[in-house]
Amino acid sequence: MMTFADKLEQAGQRDSYWAEHSKIDFAIDLERLMDRQNIRKSDLAMRMATSPAYISKVLRGDANLTIESMVRLARAAGGTLHIHIAPQAAKVRWFDILARKREPAIEPMALSWANAARKPGHGRLSLAA
Repeated sequence: MMTFADKLEQAGQRDSYWAEHSKIDFAIDLERLMDRQNIRKSDLAMRMATSPAYISKVLRGDANLTIESMVRLARAAGGTLHIHIAPQAAKVRWFDILARKREPAIEPMALSWANAARKPGHGRLSLAA
């Protein structure tokens, strides 16, 4: 009898599994962006001249998305689409670096390390620590 882990491993060998995985990832990211931007489904639908039902379908991961539709959805939500290919064994985690209005000359953590390194008795404190 095949275990759940065996079935999951077998599913991971199919392209259709990874296509569905990507649609769900996109839907999660889109919903997070909508939450951050305070955009409701009806707002997004209006911006795209489509129905709220279509937006619900996208957010459930049920829509057959093209790259063009993903770009349109992302832009309507105030974002951009980025596509990335990584080696199969890679563990990939995305993070966004948001622009600040005024960048400090030295990051606060680096500044505290630099100050600690200057104090007597610390010997050779590495700034890369």
